[in-house]
Amino acid sequence: MSNALRSKKGPALWVKVLSLSVSIGLPVYFIGLMSGFTQAPKICGVESGKGPSNRPDSITETLFPLSRVCKWTDGTTVDLVPSWVNPVLFVCAAGVALCAATAVRRAIQHKKELSHEAQEGHESHE
Repeated sequence: MSNALRSKKGPALWVKVLSLSVSIGLPVYFIGLMSGFTQAPKICGVESGKGPSNRPDSITETLFPLSRVCKWTDGTTVDLVPSWVNPVLFVCAAGVALCAATAVRRAIQHKKELSHEAQEGHESHE
């Protein structure tokens, strides 16, 4: 087992990375999700510089990547989700994916080791 992947004191590095990714990713996702959640048309007008009474013609929302885009017919667009939210979410999602792959790899290795030990134990009794 690599020392880089396992600490002598505490959980393996991949468990720490998973915990960190989730504990950062979930609140950031919530912040992005709530951006402009209430009074979006009014906030769009303010953010665009057109004033709170100038409502957008449409608001398009996506859940991943997070986006709440206000559009006017003159071509003006404003995304109410802060620009830093999606990069942070992508890094956290990559961390979770990497940790999930590591967990699967470790489980497969453990199963092979157990199978190999059982086979050696069976051969030594014959």
